[in-house]
Amino acid sequence: MFEYISGKLAIKKIDYVALEINGLAYKIHISLKTFEKIGNIGNDEKLYIFTNVKEDDISLYGFKTQNERELFKALISISGVGPKLAIAILSTFNMREIIEIVTEDE
Repeated sequence: MFEYISGKLAIKKIDYVALEINGLAYKIHISLKTFEKIGNIGNDEKLYIFTNVKEDDISLYGFKTQNERELFKALISISGVGPKLAIAILSTFNMREIIEIVTEDE
């Protein structure tokens, strides 16, 4: 739905940020990796977005890089892995470790 959202960083928490654009702040869930890469409140930021639509909820997930977003999309395509678990995985492991874990033979 959205490719990216660019705006002023209004709120910065460990698990989400809010980017303000023309008086409207978008709550965007983030990984720890993205948290570490974004600047301070008041800075202009750009996050690549994944929009998760469920029956009773629409949530935005943001990533500092397109590669992190693509890895997130690959993770949620695995049976049993939802957006929250995918964010936890991205927060815990680096890209190479995730690829090794996912492609490892059982």
